[in-house]
Amino acid sequence: MSVVTGALGSLGPKLLQLLHGEYKLQKGVRKQVESLSRELDSIYPFLHKVSDVPWDQLDEQVKLWAHEVREASYDMEDVLDTFLVRVDGGKNNSDSSSLKLAMTKLGELFSKAKARRDIAAKIMDITKRLEEVANNRQKYKLDEIMCKPLAATSTIAATSTIDPRLKAMYKEVTQLIGVDKSSDELMSMLNTSQQDHDASDKKMKMVSVVGVGGLGKTTLARAVYDKLKSQYDCGAFVSIGRDHDLVKVFKDILFHLDSENHKDIHNTERGVELLIHQLREFLNKKRYFIVIDDVWEVRTWEAIKLALVENNHGSKVITTTRNVDVAKASGEVYKQKQLSYDDSMKLFYTSYYDLPPHLRTCLLYLSTYPEDYRIQKDSLIWKWIAEGFIDGKQGTRLFELGERYFNGLINRSLIQPVENGWNGRVESCRVHDMVLDLMLHCSFEKGCHLEHLGDLLHLRYLRIRFNGSSPELPIQLGNLKLLQTLDVEGTLPASIVHLTELVRLCADKKVPDGIGKLVSLEELRIIKGCSDKALKFLKELDSLRELRVLEFATYDGADQSMQRDFVKSLSNMQKLQHIDVYDSPWLADTAMWEAAGFVLPRPLHYLGWHAIRFSKLPSCINPSALPILAHLQLFVITMDEQDLKLLARLPALYYLDLTTESTVTASNINAGDRSFFQKLAHFVTNAMVQFEQANEGDTSISLHMWNGEDAMPFASRKGNKSRKVVPSGVMPNLQVLYFNVHLRALKYNYSDYYENIGLEYLPSLRELKGRIAHEDVPVAESDAVLAALRDACNVHPNHPTLQFCLHLLR
Repeated sequence: MSVVTGALGSLGPKLLQLLHGEYKLQKGVRKQVESLSRELDSIYPFLHKVSDVPWDQLDEQVKLWAHEVREASYDMEDVLDTFLVRVDGGKNNSDSSSLKLAMTKLGELFSKAKARRDIAAKIMDITKRLEEVANNRQKYKLDEIMCKPLAATSTIAATSTIDPRLKAMYKEVTQLIGVDKSSDELMSMLNTSQQDHDASDKKMKMVSVVGVGGLGKTTLARAVYDKLKSQYDCGAFVSIGRDHDLVKVFKDILFHLDSENHKDIHNTERGVELLIHQLREFLNKKRYFIVIDDVWEVRTWEAIKLALVENNHGSKVITTTRNVDVAKASGEVYKQKQLSYDDSMKLFYTSYYDLPPHLRTCLLYLSTYPEDYRIQKDSLIWKWIAEGFIDGKQGTRLFELGERYFNGLINRSLIQPVENGWNGRVESCRVHDMVLDLMLHCSFEKGCHLEHLGDLLHLRYLRIRFNGSSPELPIQLGNLKLLQTLDVEGTLPASIVHLTELVRLCADKKVPDGIGKLVSLEELRIIKGCSDKALKFLKELDSLRELRVLEFATYDGADQSMQRDFVKSLSNMQKLQHIDVYDSPWLADTAMWEAAGFVLPRPLHYLGWHAIRFSKLPSCINPSALPILAHLQLFVITMDEQDLKLLARLPALYYLDLTTESTVTASNINAGDRSFFQKLAHFVTNAMVQFEQANEGDTSISLHMWNGEDAMPFASRKGNKSRKVVPSGVMPNLQVLYFNVHLRALKYNYSDYYENIGLEYLPSLRELKGRIAHEDVPVAESDAVLAALRDACNVHPNHPTLQFCLHLLR
């Protein structure tokens, strides 16, 4: 659905539903419906042409005609939805007495017969109205008017997967808005004066362009590069991004510097060290100009900098980054300025008319939110679906298509992505105040009457929040046959199991029996207990084969019979991407689960299973079975070194919360292995941890996790006395480390542990957190521990923040 085409896009499928469904239309009505469908097919492409032209460039007669069609489409949609609800729906009646059931069925027969008569009359009215619209199109020769090239517009594919940096890199400088002044300033900083022709004794100059995402850093760097590259012996413009491979980065630089001699560089098997050496040799006697675009981390820049030779030939290097620390490490800093208001408006109207019609509609919908409001991605997509903005294609699910629309707006910098700090995924967005004006707010006071909600037959999206206590929701909700999203507080009525179009159900209370009837569900979140009959709920999950997101709590745990049902259901939900089970613990016998056929879906990226306490690590949690798992919360009672190293090889793991009752050591971890938690950024554990280098001659590292009860694995060992950060293959990207400290178990050997905790093997560490269990230990000793931890943070070059709380175990 678009601003111009209105509801036309959704009318075709509904008319086909009338023709092919069991609606027993009269013969004459069927012919009218077929004729109506053909007329719509001829109008829809013409409207798409209209939508491709900027509104202010359209002929006034075309605008009036488009308005007529749009309004007619909404009326048609209302008529069709009302008919479909009246024929399919009926009132939900939980009374099972035979007399009442018979009376109900008799009433439904009369109601459906009246609905068919009504639809016949309505279809006739719609046909006449559409004929009039078609006649006006011919009468005013609108096709001829539209043939005139009022605007040169092009449709960009909605499923955009092209890196937005590429579009900025290859845009003509004459098309760039507000870049002239910035490029002059940046060139001035580079100091490329043509008056001094003796460049041989000049030092290399490095400048970093820093600013928030979407501000135009890449565009600016490209404009300056294009202007100046002819003055140098060779040049390269390479974008790297957040998830980069340094080997590929160095190969890209070599290829762009000299594509002829390095045309096969990407087919060679060379490591980082050899590529750095090759780059230094190539650049040694050349005056070069290199742009490294979109650098996220200081250590990435430091690796690239090793290849850039200072040869006193007046070479220039530009980096672009969002990170101020990266900018400072890269040389002089140029802060990218915000565009002026006039330039901003000019730019907005240009990214807007470049959008395909469906993305324009999705963008304009965001005007319902206030400036700087954090808009949840999933909620926004479900609203787009409910409004009919997303036209599903065969083989593509609506939500996945909505994600492509969302990413398309991010790629065009029309919305600003907001990442989740725990897993690095984009889960929300913000929009500039030029786009957003106000937000509609759906908040009920206690004692309000909700019965009339059941009369809103066309409703697709319903979200209810209460101020104070949440009452029981009315049975009339079961009348909303077209509802796609139901996100509510309060007790759900039994009638909701008749909402067969529902694709998203979020509730804070238990769901009624029969949830398995909602076979279209893609998202199910139940916050406070899944059901009064958890056994039945876990069985019924077996029918929900389309689920992507499953989140629920069981307040009384789950016995072995219930766990078997859950395992069986899991085996049939192979589209799941997100699973979260919390609250009361399940004591899970891993052998029993595996005998019952326990497998996890391959698309899984979030697994929150702290409530499920496995006796040992399940075999299906392994790198080959879960290639994109990024978030893992796991409780494993008994673990060994092999288990820990298996988890460490999960290739996409970003967040790990691991609880175990075992003491585990993973030994002989080498930097060259690249197989020990390479992407992990957050590590939370109940154990005490230490990273240890056995001796200076051995470069391998060991990770100890101590439960505070077994023999201490690190009490008498010595570590790196200098505490300087040294290369290691252990968690190279770890930013947050959270662990417990058992004071009494240490038996006063505090310094042996804290002086050798091994933070120097964690080069990316930013935060050190945890709990100190201080039962039966004097306060002074707790303070001494905190002081030792603080000292360990202070000597680390990143100076990670320290946040430990005192905890009294009971």
